[in-house]
Amino acid sequence: SVYCVPLCDEIVVDGSKVGASPVLFHSLKPGRHTVVARRDGTPERELFLDLKPGKAQAVRLWMAP
Repeated sequence: SVYCVPLCDEIVVDGSKVGASPVLFHSLKPGRHTVVARRDGTPERELFLDLKPGKAQAVRLWMAP
């Protein structure tokens, strides 16, 4: 899951747009994934998630207001 504070306009995972935040990932396979968060008027944020089999992971991003 990716949560942005304040909310992001767009979340991109592994190069594919998945929507605005918050985003819940139910179909991501275990392994390394690239997540980009975008919000109008602020620099985008990029992070990498290393998902483990059977484990849930949540990320909260603090975006510049």
